[in-house]
Amino acid sequence: MPKKRVPGRKLTAKQKRFVAEYLIDLNASKAAARAGYSAKSAPAQGWQLLSKPLIEAAIAEGTSKQLQKTAASAERVLQELSRIALSDPRALYDEKGNLKAPADWSDEVAAAVAGVEIETKRTPGTETEVEVAKVKRWDKNRALEILARYHKLLTEKVEHTGKDGGPLVLFYVPDNGRAKQ
Repeated sequence: MPKKRVPGRKLTAKQKRFVAEYLIDLNASKAAARAGYSAKSAPAQGWQLLSKPLIEAAIAEGTSKQLQKTAASAERVLQELSRIALSDPRALYDEKGNLKAPADWSDEVAAAVAGVEIETKRTPGTETEVEVAKVKRWDKNRALEILARYHKLLTEKVEHTGKDGGPLVLFYVPDNGRAKQ
């Protein structure tokens, strides 16, 4: 919970710069040096700056803003993974089986496509040219696996059992060499 600011007190320009730099890598010494404090005194300055209530509050506020942005990014990543994982390749084609133009693809269909390659092939012995389109899609299985792990639908659990499926018996051997059960 950020501390309340003291009325009438504000961060200096250098302190604001320190806060911005600190939020990059959470390294007070490097942030102090990048903010303009002397490289020799940066470790001590960074520690002192972190102990100031105004700076502490500014860092908490900046961290909160970063978390809000990250949450939106995480939501977007999940949305894109879902588009790949749940994509249907039939949506790439019209009712006659012809590949639709990319401009006609929905956002969901376009998100599942990694690339399109168009080749012009000539039929041997004729002047007939045929365009062949190859659509490369993102790895659907990998996207499903990532989503399943995220939603805890797929977890790896290792179980060890003893002889004949019974409990695992462990022995402790102390320094004197006599085993205890």
